[in-house]
This record gives sequence, C-alpha cells and structure tokens, in this order.
Amino acid sequence: MTDSFIEALTELSPGDGKRVAAFLDKLLHASDAVGLRPEIVHDAGDRTIRSLKVTRDLRAIGHIEGDEIVLLYVGQHDAAYEWARNRCIECHLVTGELQVVEDPSAAEQRLASHGAVAHAVRIAGRQAPARGLFDRYGDDYLLSLGVPPSWLPTIRMVYNEEMLLAVASDLPPAVGDRLLRVATGESVSPVSATGPGAVGSQVKWPEDRYRVCTVVDGESLCQLLTDVGIEQLPDA
Repeated sequence: MTDSFIEALTELSPGDGKRVAAFLDKLLHASDAVGLRPEIVHDAGDRTIRSLKVTRDLRAIGHIEGDEIVLLYVGQHDAAYEWARNRCIECHLVTGELQVVEDPSAAEQRLASHGAVAHAVRIAGRQAPARGLFDRYGDDYLLSLGVPPSWLPTIRMVYNEEMLLAVASDLPPAVGDRLLRVATGESVSPVSATGPGAVGSQVKWPEDRYRVCTVVDGESLCQLLTDVGIEQLPDA
C-alpha cells in the first residue's frame, strides 16, 4: 500500500474504514487478484490501473502485477475514478523508481496564478525579472532526483519556495522532499538507479524510495489498521 492509499483510508468515516478493513482481509486471503474482478478505468491514460470494488459505493484503485497488488487510493466511486484518471504509473527513466505520477496541468494552473501575482508585484516595484528557483540546475540533475520527465516544464515555472510548496504535494512524495531540500540550499545527491525497466518488469516498489507499506499476513494487516485508528476488523 502506498502512502496515498493509507492517507485516503484515514480520511474515510469510521464505518467506511471498517468496510475497507474487511475488503483488505478478503484481499489478503484471495488466491489471485483476478478473482476480485478488477475493472479497467476506461478514461484513465494508464491502462495498468485497476478499480477494485470494496462496497457498492467504495472503490480501491490499484496496480496489479502477477499475484501482487499495489493499492494506491480508496474512496467513494466517483472520487476514486477521478483520482485514477489524473494519474499514471511510470518507471523513472533515470532512477528506475516506480512512481505514481499526477497530471501536472492542475499544478501548472496554480503556478501560473502565483506567477502572475508575483510578476505584477515586481512590475509595481520596478524589480528585475525573477529567476527560476531551479535555473542553476540542469534537467539531468533534476531527473536524477526523480523528477518525472513530464514535470520538468512545470518545475521550471517555480520562482520561489512558496510556489514550490504549492505543487510539491502533487509530486511523488520522495521527489517533493528532495526538491524542497534543494530549494533550502541542501546538497542532495542523485538517486542511485535501481535499473531501467517498465511497469510489468522486475522493477519493484522500494520501501525506502516510495513510501510503501507491505502487508503479507493478518498480523501486519492488523498492525496497519491499528496505526490508522481502525482498531479491529468488523465481525464476519
């Protein structure tokens, strides 16, 4: 389970949280993912993302590879499908990390709004044009930090830390953290590559690279549920 799934789980009502807990228990004991009847999210750009029925109204969004399922999000039907439509799973061409990558268009709109206000302030104060926060760094370095290639133009729109904070949460968590550290003057080393590959290859979701919680048995599931405030599974 990625941190995006766990975060979404904590935002559900207590009743829905217990329903998801029952679903996770069923998922843990399923012989294979196909038996759970995963559905393609037809409007999604990424055809590897699947929807799994939790209840009539709740859906979990995941990536299925063989007998492994990476859960990415859970929520009400429409919200879950909207989440899935705006994201894709990519194996980063430089770091080899598997990433959940959000469409940068919404972030670019927020940055354009920030930039217009900042530009007006500079004009009023007769200040010099602003330089991008990452102008001193080449694309190769930003890619080595795990910035998705589709996000490079967006990152070039960032002129200050306030603008970076406005979009950092849209990036894969580890990438946002690295960029924030660079912006504060820290020297951040490139990420060592795990090896190139595409989704469906042997490239894994490294727990120290992308925040993943692995559930392999009932004990680890119960610990996770306790950690997020769901004390026990509902009665069968």
